[in-house]
Amino acid sequence: MPGKGQPPGFVGNPTGKNQYVDAAGEGKRSAQMSFKVPEELKNQVKEAAQLQGKTLTEWSESALRNYLDLEMVKDSLKIALREKKNALNQELKQKSPNRRLIEQWKAQIEKLENIILS
Repeated sequence: MPGKGQPPGFVGNPTGKNQYVDAAGEGKRSAQMSFKVPEELKNQVKEAAQLQGKTLTEWSESALRNYLDLEMVKDSLKIALREKKNALNQELKQKSPNRRLIEQWKAQIEKLENIILS
């Protein structure tokens, strides 16, 4: 319905979107997700968000990004672990393997495994 003083056929906001928010680039989210969490976890998340001065949405986005970054790091460590184990096996097959190097690699492999499992 045209507003007062508008030409006939004018529709003020046919899409129902807030064009001012869209123009400012605010309120844009690619997808919406929801989680069911225990009440005590919900309270911990709220407290953590408040301590950091973030909204729950900002805190959740940050937590998800950090988790995904951690998973990428763990994937990289798994690759390094596999390569280190392969190098160790190759060294063990040598006629005269370097015992000091073998012990060093075993210690590194153990550290990598502990990091990945944590």
